[in-house]
Amino acid sequence: MSAVLKQEIETSKIGEFWDGRYRSEGKIWGEEPSPTAELLIDRIHRTSASIVEIGFGYGRDTLAFCRAGHNVDGYELSVEGLNIAYSLLGSHVQFGGRSHLMIGDFNSGRVPIGEYDAVYSHRTLHLMGNNGLVSAFARHAAKVIKPGGLLVISARDTRDFDPDQMVVRNDGLTEYKPHVPGRQGQLISLWDEARFHQVFERKFNILEFQQEQEPEAQNNPGKDAKFTIMVAERRPL
Repeated sequence: MSAVLKQEIETSKIGEFWDGRYRSEGKIWGEEPSPTAELLIDRIHRTSASIVEIGFGYGRDTLAFCRAGHNVDGYELSVEGLNIAYSLLGSHVQFGGRSHLMIGDFNSGRVPIGEYDAVYSHRTLHLMGNNGLVSAFARHAAKVIKPGGLLVISARDTRDFDPDQMVVRNDGLTEYKPHVPGRQGQLISLWDEARFHQVFERKFNILEFQQEQEPEAQNNPGKDAKFTIMVAERRPL
């Protein structure tokens, strides 16, 4: 089986998983923006910036960007997430930006080269596993962002390992135990700062890291997801 076919199968599985979760849980994290989105809004020092958001979920961060006056192109693998996002964005008319949301894989999509002021993704890297999707993401992000543009991304980090809910497999991935509602068998790749450097510093100047946490999900009470945000700047071509 070719590497491309393996990646297509993996992305299809991710989309199906999130379809199921959005169908049963709806707006899993509420409507307030994530700490990662708030950090990008604080760091992007221009009006009407062009942002490409990878894995917009159901649009909570997309909404925050539009309210701040920015323009967002979003990629998502879940049709259920897209439907909720359209409803969420359509129910709020007080925002100055615009959004263009689509179903598809950012890594293989026809994204405009060198046209974005920022590439953004909140808590998606840890879902890509060890199968080449992360490297493809890093290469594609470097292509579409303007020199000097920002890359703001976050991933669940090694602080987040919970032995009551997770086990570590032989391949280094973390797997949820069967008793965790809605997560049975879900695989997570926990990150640290060294891995961010390894994956991204060839094309980006890493400016800062910030450790944050937020509720893992509304149906996982008492559990906070701990994650690291990386802010980086695209090096000149």
